[in-house]
Amino acid sequence: MILKKVYSFLTSSLNGNILKRALLVGAFLILGFQGFGQLPSVTIAQNGNGFETGPLSSSFTVTVASGAGTDGIVDVNYSVLGSSTATSGSDYTALSGTVTVVYTTTSGGSSNIAVDVLDDVLVEGDETVIVELTADAAYDLGTPNTATVTITDNDSYTASISATVATATEAGTTAGEFTVDLGTVNTTGSAIVVNYAISTGGSNATNTTDYTTLGTSVSIADGQQTNTIPVTPVDDALVEGNETVILTLASGTGYALGTPNTATVTITDNDSYTA
Repeated sequence: MILKKVYSFLTSSLNGNILKRALLVGAFLILGFQGFGQLPSVTIAQNGNGFETGPLSSSFTVTVASGAGTDGIVDVNYSVLGSSTATSGSDYTALSGTVTVVYTTTSGGSSNIAVDVLDDVLVEGDETVIVELTADAAYDLGTPNTATVTITDNDSYTASISATVATATEAGTTAGEFTVDLGTVNTTGSAIVVNYAISTGGSNATNTTDYTTLGTSVSIADGQQTNTIPVTPVDDALVEGNETVILTLASGTGYALGTPNTATVTITDNDSYTA
């Protein structure tokens, strides 16, 4: 309708100049109808990141630029790239693969792809959702045609300790045992080293002298949640009475300190005075 009105104006206002009229009308029709057939150009952008805490969801924004040949509605297709580290269905609600955008020639238009974050209990670190627009005959791909949303993890390993065998005997029949627990399975791909300190003085047993030497840390392998620290008494000839081995977890890399963070194993003495 607009093209017809402009065409009518041009042809009626050139007052008999046939050559000028023909050239102008021809140029108008060529340029005008080229614009009339212009496909919408689509791009994508990140619209904020997501967080497991809350959870707080995010979205991508798909935009049709102004300048399309006509006003319209277009279904834009997209895919989640395999290089994404977040998992559909467990880290976020599965995406449909298509978003509908209503647009005009003068203003364009946009629509959002919601990334609904799911709050799990796995320690995964921050993960990504990478979406790429895919080609279609209904639109042209603009730049950028990929975007990334990062989902911030809110889970961490929380180390605790307990005396799973709380009494050891100097006679050698029973060894004591501590168990260090991360609270969930280690999925980092490498071991997590949990540090601890050994209490000294008072009624505490002496490392190496009263029991086989303990270090200052325990390693929990990838794929494991716990590891043990054995307390193997050394049978001496001293009358010492019962003694304790007290371990207290210390801070380190890749874990937080939980509760309880201290535990005690008692070594029962087997020596006595003979009158």
